[in-house]
Parts: sequence; C-alpha cells; structure tokens
Amino acid sequence: MGEPVRGAATEPFRISASTYFRVESGKWITRLWAVWLLILLASAVASVYDIRLGLLGLMALFLIAPFAVFHIYYNKLLNAKAVAALALKRVSVNAAGDISVTYLADSPDPGAAPTVVSTEVITADKIADVAVQRGYIVVATTDRKSATLIIPKKLMHVDDFNTLIDLR
Repeated sequence: MGEPVRGAATEPFRISASTYFRVESGKWITRLWAVWLLILLASAVASVYDIRLGLLGLMALFLIAPFAVFHIYYNKLLNAKAVAALALKRVSVNAAGDISVTYLADSPDPGAAPTVVSTEVITADKIADVAVQRGYIVVATTDRKSATLIIPKKLMHVDDFNTLIDLR
C-alpha cells in the first residue's frame, strides 16, 4: 500500500455551531455515561418498590439534563476556542505530521479570495487524539489554548486522512 502522500490542504471551510456543540457535548456525555445510567437504573429499580421513588429519580434526571446542556453551552460555546473552531479556515498536513490551520476572513466581494487572518501550527507531538465522528475528523490537542479541530471528512484527501489516522 505504501506511504501516504502528505502536504495537501483542504478548501476553505467552516463548521456549524450545532456540529461543534454535538462534538463537544458528545465528549462530555461519554465521560459521564455511568452517572446517567446509574440514575436511570436507580429510578427503574426504585419504581418497582414505590412508584414515587421512580418518579423522584426521573425528576432528578430531568433536572440534571438541562443544567448539563447549559453547562456545556456556557463553557464550550461561549469562549474564544469556539470562535476559532467556527471560523473560516483552511487545514493542511505537512510531511512531519504537523497540522497547519490558517484562519481566513470573509471577503465582502463574493468573487475575491478570503484574506489570511492568522495561522496556527499544531505539531504532531501536541495531537492527543484523532477520531472520526459522523463524517467529521476530530483532532483533539494536548494544548488547552487550542480549540478542538473539526474537519469535514469529504474535504480531506484520502492520503491526508490516512496521515491523520496514523497520528493516533
């Protein structure tokens, strides 16, 4: 099969806020799945003995869930990382496995090329995980200042995609 060719860049793209929220909330919910399951099981078992205990468990679940969504929204979507994650950008992977993220500004003229605002380089040693979720490549970094990088899978050339997967 051979070594994948590295160095191609994606077209400029941006992700939607709902996609970013889905990825970030998915990470938070999967970390706490045991708590959700425990509450549901406890309410199911308690309802066998007394329906009021089952209803109490369901009330607790439906009080916790909205606050969890609010917490995720407030802490993940209302910060500078979210602005960077939702901005127009172009991503490239070089031969060393480093990911270069070029942030672009929208041009007022529809035919003009977007202008470069800033560039961020994520070195291969700062990449914590690369995962595929629902048609997106999600790159998590060890740097707390960097946003989670979410790349539409259809924009990555297959060789670049294999390069990112090799970085796991």
